Amino acid sequence: MGNGAFYYCSNLTIANFPKCGHIEDDAFRNCDNLTIANFPICSYIGKGAFYDCDKFTTIYLNQTPSVCSLPYSDAFSYCPKLTSIYVPNSLVTAYKNHSQWSYYSNKIIGI
Repeated sequence: MGNGAFYYCSNLTIANFPKCGHIEDDAFRNCDNLTIANFPICSYIGKGAFYDCDKFTTIYLNQTPSVCSLPYSDAFSYCPKLTSIYVPNSLVTAYKNHSQWSYYSNKIIGI
């Protein structure tokens, strides 16, 4: 998923990309109506990827074999409704304890 691929795409409500491994910088930035994203094999989420997505509540990273890289702390900034980050049960502890994901530890749920 390239830089700014869906930047300001206000009609997008669900992002389902089962074969996308990388979400580059600002890919979904300011997608005001985006609520759910599904990236089962995601290995990287870039800077500001979901920045200012007002209605964004849920992301599924449920088939990744290891912790998805989140090098920038602002990937989910200004997403006030983000409540659920779904990851494989076997990786819940790894995500919650990982320095890049620890800020979101209360939102990480195993499936």
